[in-house]
Amino acid sequence: MLLLGSILALIILVAVKPPSAATASLAHLSNAARLAAVAEARTQIAAEALAEATDKPPLNFEAAISWGYQPSLGDATFPWAGFDRPDGSYYASQGGLIHVAHMDAAVPHVTLADPSKLKLPSGDALSYMKFTVSPDERRIVFSTDFESGWRHSFFVNYFVLDRETNALTALPQSKPDKVIDGELGAGKTSLLQFGPTGNTVAWVRDNDLYVTVDAAHGGAEIRVTRDGSKNMINGIADWVYEEEILASHTALWFSPDARHIAYLKFNETDVPVYRLQKFMQSDNNYPVDLTVKYPKSGAPNPVVALWVATPGTGGAQADRAKTDGTKADGDQADGDQTDGDEAENGTTDGTSSRMSKRPHERRETFDAGIDPEANVVVEFPPFDESPSANATMRERLFTELTWIDTDRFLVRTMNRVQDHQQLFLVTRTETAAAGDAPSVAWKPQLVRNETTPDGAWFSMLQPLTLLRDPATLMPNATATTAERPAPRKRAGYLELKETDAGFTHIAYYADVGDATPAAWLTGQTQEDAHSEVTEIIGVDERAGWVYYRSTLVVPLGNNAHRYVDSTQRHIYRTALPQEAAGPDAPNRPPHVVHPLTPPHPQQVPPAPAPANQVFQPMDPKLEAHPTGPETGLYNAVFSPRCTFYLLKYEGPDMPRSDMLRTDTIDWSAVVNDNQRSRQAIAAYSLPSITFLRIPNAVGGFMNARLIVPADYKRRLNRQRREQAALLRDAQERADAARAE
Repeated sequence: MLLLGSILALIILVAVKPPSAATASLAHLSNAARLAAVAEARTQIAAEALAEATDKPPLNFEAAISWGYQPSLGDATFPWAGFDRPDGSYYASQGGLIHVAHMDAAVPHVTLADPSKLKLPSGDALSYMKFTVSPDERRIVFSTDFESGWRHSFFVNYFVLDRETNALTALPQSKPDKVIDGELGAGKTSLLQFGPTGNTVAWVRDNDLYVTVDAAHGGAEIRVTRDGSKNMINGIADWVYEEEILASHTALWFSPDARHIAYLKFNETDVPVYRLQKFMQSDNNYPVDLTVKYPKSGAPNPVVALWVATPGTGGAQADRAKTDGTKADGDQADGDQTDGDEAENGTTDGTSSRMSKRPHERRETFDAGIDPEANVVVEFPPFDESPSANATMRERLFTELTWIDTDRFLVRTMNRVQDHQQLFLVTRTETAAAGDAPSVAWKPQLVRNETTPDGAWFSMLQPLTLLRDPATLMPNATATTAERPAPRKRAGYLELKETDAGFTHIAYYADVGDATPAAWLTGQTQEDAHSEVTEIIGVDERAGWVYYRSTLVVPLGNNAHRYVDSTQRHIYRTALPQEAAGPDAPNRPPHVVHPLTPPHPQQVPPAPAPANQVFQPMDPKLEAHPTGPETGLYNAVFSPRCTFYLLKYEGPDMPRSDMLRTDTIDWSAVVNDNQRSRQAIAAYSLPSITFLRIPNAVGGFMNARLIVPADYKRRLNRQRREQAALLRDAQERADAARAE
């Protein structure tokens, strides 16, 4: 079962049989006498146990794995369908076919492709791990030959299906021109991402960034970078960013019209190397030696720069390679060196990462370079220009990036110790002297400059949530084309931000250029001021709602006492400010909390409270009660326009998931109620679990979970009787010995 243990600070285990005083009292007896006394007592206890035995054996590990199945919650996320599909539509593979499915099972499925009928260019049948549908649904990309990287990264070969021609081709079609020794996934594609329009694809191979433009017509492969190496990484995260900062291997972001790509360039020249061995190779009985640039505490981090490329502009020469080894105008002959390329035994960044050139091969697709004027770095000022600032204080981390429109984006940065963060508004500018072509630059403007008041660090919370311009939210629009993003006149955003009291709540910024919040949406009432919002999980500007996850607990009943519990998570919604909502949204009062959990009994019939679990709230006004639907961990996945949501109850009772609507309680669908698991576990006696609070020395409380065996009280009583019997017997023997 999924329990609250993942977020509890303390677990108390009660020993079944602590050392007894009787044992010490028997120490002076002979071994024979002591063993006889213990055997007699155990015979008596065994008889009592047989008389008190129940028909339910205790649950153990062997029994749990023998079921052949485990409780589950169903799909955690959905690959949502494009703009022209009804809200709640998503892509799914069912019965071997790729469908457009819907959260409402009554909506008919639409079949997009039958992968079983597809052949690879080699003639072999297609066998794939995952698929991705382009935003315009014309192409489906299949990933094959999966190779795991680190926590989030992977390396695959991609094949793209054109649904209009039913042709399956490799993407990319060009061949790798270098091999990075000791690098995971050499020669494979480490990232592929469609642009929002569906006609542009960005991909990374051997640490270089490429873009395929006009993909609908077999477009040109444009090489954005050429300096990819062991020490230079473009468009994907290095190890420390993947693990600690971005929580993803993606380090590129398309503009809304797919015209521009912002990406990070990592220079790892000064990052120390950590050597390790990779085992479990399916085709190799020996481990593979790997090296990873791994910055330990105090060691240099990678030097990271933010670049913006515009691949669709002029200057990209689309010249094909020739079969005789020569190259067309604009290409480089084998063995020559150009800016960013690497020599046999060195790199342009001064490192000794060894790379080898592959023999020139005929390329049937374009491999053109980008115009240097269309690939520019964003220049940021240092965090601290004072002479006393050390390198660590000056070191900049890029923690998130959000495009506003085609010429503007927000980027958040921090120093390495994370006690100073800055938010920049970066804008595209053009300047040109008389008679010259315009020069493009991306200029950062400092919008927010914040330091922690107490010397602690900023938590890297959820990235900000951009709000659409209310003018683009057409009243009563049912045609989904009305919801395509449009240039924003006044773009605001929501952000998880700490209040002055130190609790995380939802702040509303009316404009991307504002330095302070225009309003706080949560944490402004007495009942939820000390709660924490852990995630924004849905925004419906049209109806004027924001949905979120919080530690506030609102039990069922009009007079129920609300309280805060850090071990629980519940789902709520509250009103957006009227200026941020669509024209049809009613004018709702602010700071009103509307709970969605526990769900209404008409939506999800409550299960019986588990008899073995007791919850003790921290609030002294509340009494201990059995755990049930009002006590636990909830999570939810909302459809893009928040009409539907998958509600997931994660514990401490048996988990379950249900499909619900936000506009009515009269519709629901069970996804997985785990009845098989519930019935199986009912045949066993379960440990007794109590969730409680333990006061600490500084006036706070620590969450604790007390777990005792199912028959603890019975065994404890037997143990006490055993101890008493042994003590009596020992005393009698001692008295007899003294009398003799």
